[in-house]
Amino acid sequence: MAYSLKILSVYPQEITESGHDEIYLKINGENFWPPAEKYRRISRHQTIDIFQSKDHLSGQSTIELWEKDDISSDDLIARIVVEDPKGVFKKERRTQSGDGGTYEIIYELHPQ
Repeated sequence: MAYSLKILSVYPQEITESGHDEIYLKINGENFWPPAEKYRRISRHQTIDIFQSKDHLSGQSTIELWEKDDISSDDLIARIVVEDPKGVFKKERRTQSGDGGTYEIIYELHPQ
């Protein structure tokens, strides 16, 4: 059964660098957010509302939060695997840590 994955917000409890991180999201390995930029700057305890959806998904999907790095390769901060909601609406809040940062991602799964 197809579903839609809607990312609601991203909130850094801890950032990977001093001052701010430059973050972006991928869904299933494809750049997803921000749509018109390579990354978005975010400070510790600053919520960014996203409210963007990826439609026509099936099976498992992967949300990845990356931190842009100019000197070396970009750093993976979080990887969340979501399952097909099987016809049921779900709203989830997941917190993950990586590369010294801790981020909370809130998302919804909508059956289609």
